[in-house]
Amino acid sequence: MPQRVVAAKLLSFAQADGISLDAVKILLAVSGGIDSMVMLDIFLKLKDDLGFRPALAHVDHGLRPDSNLDYELCRQAADKAGIPFYSRRLAASERKGSVEAWARRERYAFLITTAKVEGFQWIMTAHHQDDQLETVYMRQREQAHWSALVGIRECIGRVRRPMLEVTRAEIESYARSRSVIWHEDSSNRDIRFRRNQVRLHELPGALASDATLKEALLALSAEANEKFLEIGRKLKLLEPELLVAADFANGEIVLDRSNFLKLNADEKKIFVQSLTSKFEEVAFITATAGHWESFWQYITTSGTGTVFELTKQISCLIDRKWLILFNRKKFTETRRVRITLAETRWFDGKLTLQSADTPAVSEDKKFLLITKPVFEAGLFIRGWKRGDRILTHSLKKSVKLSDLFINHKLSHLEKLKQPVVVNKEDKILWVPGVAHSLLTDSGIQQKGDLIKLKWQKKKKKN
Repeated sequence: MPQRVVAAKLLSFAQADGISLDAVKILLAVSGGIDSMVMLDIFLKLKDDLGFRPALAHVDHGLRPDSNLDYELCRQAADKAGIPFYSRRLAASERKGSVEAWARRERYAFLITTAKVEGFQWIMTAHHQDDQLETVYMRQREQAHWSALVGIRECIGRVRRPMLEVTRAEIESYARSRSVIWHEDSSNRDIRFRRNQVRLHELPGALASDATLKEALLALSAEANEKFLEIGRKLKLLEPELLVAADFANGEIVLDRSNFLKLNADEKKIFVQSLTSKFEEVAFITATAGHWESFWQYITTSGTGTVFELTKQISCLIDRKWLILFNRKKFTETRRVRITLAETRWFDGKLTLQSADTPAVSEDKKFLLITKPVFEAGLFIRGWKRGDRILTHSLKKSVKLSDLFINHKLSHLEKLKQPVVVNKEDKILWVPGVAHSLLTDSGIQQKGDLIKLKWQKKKKKN
């Protein structure tokens, strides 16, 4: 039964994504517990017939003294199957807030990053029907918004959950019949965690006293899911009027503010959730009703340049008639990209190289003249850092970049995206569109071939 369900789901996922299974790389999230070890066994049985290429990913949360045994079990299983193995050990001492939330956030961040870097189209998790029942039961008890009653979603971004129609009893039966080896996680019996209280005590008691509860919970989930999909179909038709631009890899979405405000609250919420779920390394947005209400108030009444923190990862910026949703981590992470002879991309812009003849500093701040030896010694693009200063060509003095940004009326997001060109010693030579450095003056008077760097920014739709 579980194998047939999973095979049918894989074919369904492939059809929905418009791809062939024999072209798919699948990353299996395996903890070493019975659910994921059964999932691994099923995928290994199916891979030759269906043609996909699996790999195993394991996260050791470092929360138990014996967690290394789970790691060894997963590593040995991958070695035996001859499939790639990816792992990460978390430092429990670095966790903040809820242990469950921290573990989930870090686990999915690792899985999504690995999938992106290694080219996996899908990430598979082993959530099953009993997990779904627990989730819907908890959310019903909490009187959550109807959309939360969908429960565990089958598809979000790269994540796929092919076992949501398989019961725990069916998983246990399969494990016995196939002699699957797994490790029991002792923390699953720790009733300090809310889900364990529900799994071990509350839900079994409720199911025992009400024979109709299981079907009622599944029906609630199915009804909410159908409503969710119906709204999704409507939003798909409206998308050309709502979505101005999207760069999911760099974590940025631009919405038409006036058209977005025409949607009702459910439609706005689902549209934001659906789009931001495509951001890399970002958890599906869950927030209180009050927080959503504050967000709707913000986009209705606030002015240009104001920023709203929707989640710890996602913010919204109002820029005249646009709403810009962005993943703050993408814009604040430290990175430095070497400028090459080919074009060098930076968020929504690019640097290209041209030959040049005139040894003079360009007054057009979208260009930079530099000698070939200076270029070959190494030029890099990086983001703006607090405290950055430039010895400007125009003012002949050292100026804070933050002051220049104010003078050029850059928005909060534009500052985060602004490229800064530096040499290998990290001396600022150029802030494209903003300022040249005096440091480049002497360089371009030297003998040698000159190179012109041109900064081009993608134009926003009117």
